[in-house]
Amino acid sequence: MNVKLNLNKNKGYLLFHINTSFSSIEKDQINKLLEKCYWPLLHMIKSLNIKTAIEISGKSLLDISLVDPKWVSEFKILNKKGLLELVGSGYCQIIGPLVPYELNLKNQILGIEQYKSILGIIPKIALVNEMSFSSGVVDFYYDSGYEAIIMERNNIALAKNKDLRHVEEIKYARGTNTNRIKLLWSDSILFQRFQRYAHGEISLDEYLENLSLYKNKFNINLPIYSNDAEVFNYRPGRFKDESLTKGLDEWKRIQLLIKQLMKNGLIFKKPSELITDSIYKGGSAKKLNSCSYPAPVKKQPKYNLSRWALSGRDDVWINTICHRILKKISKDYKNRDDYWIQLCELWSSDLRTHITYKRWKATKNKIIRLCKEINVSSSYEQYKCSKSLLIDNKNLFSGKVINDKDSNFVNIKTKFLKLELNKKKGLAINSLSFKKHKYNKFIGSIPATNYENIEYGADFFSGGLLLEVPVDRRRYTDYFICEPKIRYSKNTLFVSTKINIGFATIEKLITIYDDKEKIKLNYRFLDWKKKNALIRFGNFIFTHNNIKNFSYESFTGGKKFEKFSLKKDFDHSEAVSSLVSSKTCIPANSGEIVIGDNKDKIKFKWSNEEAAIMPLIVNKKMEPLNFLRLIFSLSEIDDTSKPKDTVSNISLSIIAVQ
Repeated sequence: MNVKLNLNKNKGYLLFHINTSFSSIEKDQINKLLEKCYWPLLHMIKSLNIKTAIEISGKSLLDISLVDPKWVSEFKILNKKGLLELVGSGYCQIIGPLVPYELNLKNQILGIEQYKSILGIIPKIALVNEMSFSSGVVDFYYDSGYEAIIMERNNIALAKNKDLRHVEEIKYARGTNTNRIKLLWSDSILFQRFQRYAHGEISLDEYLENLSLYKNKFNINLPIYSNDAEVFNYRPGRFKDESLTKGLDEWKRIQLLIKQLMKNGLIFKKPSELITDSIYKGGSAKKLNSCSYPAPVKKQPKYNLSRWALSGRDDVWINTICHRILKKISKDYKNRDDYWIQLCELWSSDLRTHITYKRWKATKNKIIRLCKEINVSSSYEQYKCSKSLLIDNKNLFSGKVINDKDSNFVNIKTKFLKLELNKKKGLAINSLSFKKHKYNKFIGSIPATNYENIEYGADFFSGGLLLEVPVDRRRYTDYFICEPKIRYSKNTLFVSTKINIGFATIEKLITIYDDKEKIKLNYRFLDWKKKNALIRFGNFIFTHNNIKNFSYESFTGGKKFEKFSLKKDFDHSEAVSSLVSSKTCIPANSGEIVIGDNKDKIKFKWSNEEAAIMPLIVNKKMEPLNFLRLIFSLSEIDDTSKPKDTVSNISLSIIAVQ
């Protein structure tokens, strides 16, 4: 061994994440996980007499305790000896930014109850599930009693545009309230190098040489490992190239590495020993996310929030039903912990990625049974505008409607708004303004001549639909010539059209109210043929003259709105690769996002119980007007996505606020 590595001034920690609900593991494989992964981990801790942490969900702990109580007993023994620390997770591994605060808090409380019941331990530190962070996440970890959270620093550095050492200096994360929580940093590059060494892809010398260079990017602690235990001497089976090297004992390789690190002077500590008050004294709380990355997650860009929100076998459907179940049990079954536990399980991140068909089928059956039990629909609701209301009587609507056959536009004016719809472009919104904003044109369309930059040398329309089907190598829109159908009801105007795009018919309905500063867009997908498609709608272009001072606000898993100033250039909708269609999306678990400046704002509101759609934003500093586009996604594409049998109808309201 020729590599010289001086770690005499360094402390570090090891954390192994245990998850019996791993997406591509069948339920009958727990015994194999115990044999191949969980017992070897405890044996290693005992053999090396090394301080280590295990993060485990309450459900995983319960699963193991029912199958192998001796493993739980050994965990307790090692904990009492001061060698093993429990790090919290929650009852299930849930993507916090995507879920309402009420369920997030309940998940943590149920998890702590399992830790107390089975182990007699209350953890001080929690690992952020899938490292999916937002300021809202701080709220529920803080309120459930945790002293600190472990978060990956690499994607926070990306979100904040800071170097790794600068990020590591941040000691507290700020919530949406006045609360704050201590931070212990992990590192994706380090844990991935650790895995590559254990799997025999790189040698010990190569690992140590890499570490010798990389440790200079740390100020204090080295998070040597902070990821899955199930990837050693076992493979979850997600990919064809995931295979064990014949004759290689990965736990023995790990022990050899740990011995070498200790020999070179590294002192392994438990996570709780690294968050001492002396180090954290006087530290201020920082906002860790940004407008471009409102919810950073772990590892490389393909692992972004859309992975659990908009892809998978059918993320939007399962998230939609979870929102319905939450609303029902919050109202009628608040004290039924068995229902809360089932909902936590259904909101687990592992059901939304590489879940096996067998587990997916069992999950769907479980959802249907629970929905029947509590009287909640488990299917997408079919939006239908009641024909009894569509009375063709103009006197019921006090606004003015001009639909000149020689004009390309339908012009609508009420006491509260002005709206112009483009008949040549599938009723795209050419302009929309509200009384509250002194009729300053807020959203609309922009011609190709607006920008010098050739990348934006196209006509941009608001209120349209975009579908891309990679397997067909086709892009579809609803920007077709149409002759709208206009109907009236009390205080209400309905403008609608139908457009056939080949594998589906799109029915588009725009509702205008003469007594509100509000319009509503509805999309129905008729005759949908099974496709794995990217589906984005709205695509609203902002034309307000003060865009440079705009911000957006949404609920990100916490108690209050989280606000992001639109000061950077970014594009959430940009493809990461040919296999991953977007960089991220914006958490909006209350079904609303507000965009505007301190004076004029618009609220976009929808029901997550109808369709758990997700907003994305494109923001580019341009002349004469910044390019700002708000997109709503019903489906994104990545390595987890599968063709959908059906897609939800969509209902989206646009409301003027101040």
